Amino acid sequence: MSYRTFLMIAGCTMIVGCSTSGSDAEITDTGEIQRRARITIPASAQNIRCATDAVHRGPDSATYGRFDIPRADLSLVLAGMPKEHEVIPFSGYSNVTSHKMVQQWWQPELLERKEVADWSMPGFSVNLLFGENGNDNTVTVYFFNFTL
Repeated sequence: MSYRTFLMIAGCTMIVGCSTSGSDAEITDTGEIQRRARITIPASAQNIRCATDAVHRGPDSATYGRFDIPRADLSLVLAGMPKEHEVIPFSGYSNVTSHKMVQQWWQPELLERKEVADWSMPGFSVNLLFGENGNDNTVTVYFFNFTL
């Protein structure tokens, strides 16, 4: 294999592995999810799903997931964000929707009346997308967080 072919394959692998990896490690422990994602998951949360690509990328990794909560508990999630966070209406782009993960549970495009809250600090970012999922008084929260 030529050096040029090797570079092309390596580049494609890096791009695909970052956005569509089906072998990302699932995380099932809520405490571990909160630690890795730096997000508060209320005790009322249901349908918690999370994965990380750390098995592929080491310390420069992404942790992503979703959970359903009663609308009243959304304030508990947002209270865990830095004070400078701002919730804004979804404008068609977020770090959550820009990543097309292959897990069946990753379907942020199905949410209605979406809102976004993002923040970053040196070495880390948290990206939330939340909205209605068709159930009365229930909000689904998606997160896609980077450790750099």
